[in-house]
Amino acid sequence: MKTKVVNNMNEKNNKNNKNSKINLKKSKNNKKIKKYSNFMYVKISIFAFLSISSINLSTIKYQSSNEYVNKNNDFLLYTPVKAEKNYINKTKILSEERKEDYFSKINKENRYTLFSTEKGLRSFKHKDKKSEKLREERNLNGEAERTFFETMKNFTEEEVAGKTHYLVTLANNKKVLGELKEREENYVSGKTDHILAIDMNLNNIGEKALKAVAKREITSSEKIKGNEKNKKDKEKENTENYTQEEIEKAKLEKWFYDIYEPVDMVEDTKTAVIACVFGNKKTGKLEIFYGGSNMPFSNMNSIKDWKNDIMSSVKVSKNYEAALEIAIKISKKVYTSKDGKKYQVLEAVNGFSKGGGEALYVASNLDLKALIIDPSPVVNAGRYIDNNKILAIVPGNGEAFLNRVSEITGTYGNLNTLEQKVGASEGKRGKKTSLIPAIPVSSQVTGMLRYHFPNINNVAESFNKTKKYIEKIKPIYNRFFE
Repeated sequence: MKTKVVNNMNEKNNKNNKNSKINLKKSKNNKKIKKYSNFMYVKISIFAFLSISSINLSTIKYQSSNEYVNKNNDFLLYTPVKAEKNYINKTKILSEERKEDYFSKINKENRYTLFSTEKGLRSFKHKDKKSEKLREERNLNGEAERTFFETMKNFTEEEVAGKTHYLVTLANNKKVLGELKEREENYVSGKTDHILAIDMNLNNIGEKALKAVAKREITSSEKIKGNEKNKKDKEKENTENYTQEEIEKAKLEKWFYDIYEPVDMVEDTKTAVIACVFGNKKTGKLEIFYGGSNMPFSNMNSIKDWKNDIMSSVKVSKNYEAALEIAIKISKKVYTSKDGKKYQVLEAVNGFSKGGGEALYVASNLDLKALIIDPSPVVNAGRYIDNNKILAIVPGNGEAFLNRVSEITGTYGNLNTLEQKVGASEGKRGKKTSLIPAIPVSSQVTGMLRYHFPNINNVAESFNKTKKYIEKIKPIYNRFFE
């Protein structure tokens, strides 16, 4: 009996010891869980704050000084990648999230599957890993922003808008060339100035009425008489019924022909390349405007145009070679205008679509300035692709028919570079088209390929907005990179 009692006692003690060990283990685990939970709570809270505010710690630092706050008291959306590296160790993830969020908003209505007659292919090119690596390196060392700053110095708001207006019309067919000739004749005959004078008179009528009110008190009856008189004056002056769109176009055409004088037009019949040569009245130098593709099946040249467009995605096409040959010949010429003014030295080339690809290829080989609008692909750009003198305009708010924009990390979509949607590559060695600064603009309202054509009225506005953004962020940039 004694042995049984002793055994029972031992069993109870063993059970108690086991229970006490289990309880001790549970309490330790509970402490660990509690400690880990508190840690995760803090971590999640910090992450939630960063996600909700869509800023990082370096941006908070700038905010505290109130130096970089805009008129609406919002954060100035700029954080150099170098700053992100200093404060947050997950730069790439956060940058990609910001990029995805930005473009999901701006292009929400632009989503499509593989191909659209308005926006082209979503992507039809080999993945260029070297280009992606180069883009990341330039984002990190500040070269991407610096290139944008320097490039913008070579262009003006009026220049970009005026050239775009001319380029989106230019193509190698009689009808289009006739329209452009008519614009020139309207300028020479004074019709362009006449349209603008009517617009000015109408504005002056309103200004005179406001000045009269400012000078003295007038009765309500006098106001009514004045309004009736103003209405009659407007009807009398605007007998030709020019629309606001026609007036805006007249402004762009006046700017264009005030600066540029046509001196030559060169055509390569084999490739249908057309190059309109202008003399710059201010500089005395020459510029070339290359024509874009004709609409499919609109004339015989359209077949050559679209064949060249397809070939340019895999190699240097014949039209690119012809465009370069034309530019070299023109650069050696001296043109004399009717009034004896001499134009020489090729300074710039410009182009839209096929013409944009031609201008890009020529500028990158001859170290020229270039304005390009949704250019056709260039798979082997020249050595001067990074000369800080080439600027791209990308319709569709940055999602055009042939190209899209790629955000310079940390600029929240305010500064971008060009990204080809088609092509075997974006260039050989380190000479990539992704080095080119690009400004997204809205597209024309309707029509096939509408995301290929920019909204002319939005070009100057977008350029000016980019210019102001650069002025704001330069102090921050200089703090980190200079």
